[in-house]
Amino acid sequence: MAILGVPPGPVVGQAWRHLKEVRLEQGPLSREAAEAELRAWWATQPR
Repeated sequence: MAILGVPPGPVVGQAWRHLKEVRLEQGPLSREAAEAELRAWWATQPR
């Protein structure tokens, strides 16, 4: 929530699911890589 600047809600679950899928596909990510992946995902989401 802090990284994306969003309040609690559905988008938090969507972001968590996305990062979980990335981890399953790529294995563990560093904090920096996970944050970059999260920001890239967020840039593609409709608002």
